[in-house]
Amino acid sequence: MSTSHPFSPQILTVAEVRAAEAAMTGNGIDVNALMERAGSALAEAVWRFGAGQETLVLCGPGNNGGDGYVAARMLADRGMHVTVAALGEPKSDACRAARANWTGRTIPFEEAVSAPVIVDALYGTGLSRPLNPDVVSHLRHLAQMARLVIAVDVPSGVDSDTGAHLGAVQAHVTLAMGALKPAHVLLPAAAMCGNVQCCDIGLGVSSKSVRLGRPTLMPPRAAD
Repeated sequence: MSTSHPFSPQILTVAEVRAAEAAMTGNGIDVNALMERAGSALAEAVWRFGAGQETLVLCGPGNNGGDGYVAARMLADRGMHVTVAALGEPKSDACRAARANWTGRTIPFEEAVSAPVIVDALYGTGLSRPLNPDVVSHLRHLAQMARLVIAVDVPSGVDSDTGAHLGAVQAHVTLAMGALKPAHVLLPAAAMCGNVQCCDIGLGVSSKSVRLGRPTLMPPRAAD
């Protein structure tokens, strides 16, 4: 069972996350099982933060989108009204399997109409190039109409390792899967993440980078 914590000292780069996932698959935990864990953590967060409101899950073609399909299935099983908007066909085997297990309503991303809760599972930690302007425009429109935007791992449109802004739209809540990423603590991406919650999905890895606690003797400082 995945759990969610508001604070985690570990900060993992994309390479460290991939190494941790490879180690897990080497120990007999396949990518599909890891995606089920991440999707379960996401579904629980949407259930709690969204209070059962109608939800639109935006799924990309990679494993980030796969997490969205898993969460959509689990939320629908709880009786929630869920629609998936897909940005293209799945490109990974795990994402294809997750989509196959989702039997609810799926529409093209371009045709999506906003809902009270938006789940941004378009692009995750692997993004290093700017988002397509048309995708940014529609994503921004959907987010502006929603009451709550929850991003999976990082808001789509940030560079996870550098914190660079690649067209991201503001999230209210960001769920860091397994550990924090540099984008959760580096500007300008950190300002786009909103309330960051760390979900334990069993990565079990150490990193050279850690997040220290807030100093107690210093007055509050501006983000910049």
